[in-house]
Amino acid sequence: WGDGYTNRVLGRERVERPRISAREAGTGAHSSGFFASMVILDLISIDVAMGLAYLGRSRLSVFPDPGEVDQMVLPVVQFLPLGWILLLMVVGAYSPRSFGVGTFEFRRVLNASLVTAGGVGIACYLARYSLSRGFFVLTFVLGITLLILGRLMLRRMVQRARRSGKLTLR
Repeated sequence: WGDGYTNRVLGRERVERPRISAREAGTGAHSSGFFASMVILDLISIDVAMGLAYLGRSRLSVFPDPGEVDQMVLPVVQFLPLGWILLLMVVGAYSPRSFGVGTFEFRRVLNASLVTAGGVGIACYLARYSLSRGFFVLTFVLGITLLILGRLMLRRMVQRARRSGKLTLR
């Protein structure tokens, strides 16, 4: 049947394009670069949320005397971003199928974030670890907001790229 690019079908020549996946082409929603950019954007969002929560907890007059906030927060800050990202992966927040599909993607981000908050709260309670409640609340309120805003921004960028003919699977 030849070289794979031309075939004879009922006496006619038919030219076929070589079939490659979107992953091989590196242009579709399945590209590893797109996945990596989502993870990096989420890590930045989580780190910014934790930084703002730390500043808010130690400087806002709404909360009582900060005391030893540094020592209470430091162990959590080391592991929280990794755990949060892993839970986002587990619930499918990085699935190419859910990206850009209605509110489904945002629900996955919200659910993973709420499970992370619940897990941190339960772990601190069971370990009798006195994590600052102000830091906890600010981290998750800001973190969820920044994660969803980041996804919205990324979605708009992808829509613009698709309108201009990029990131298509043709």
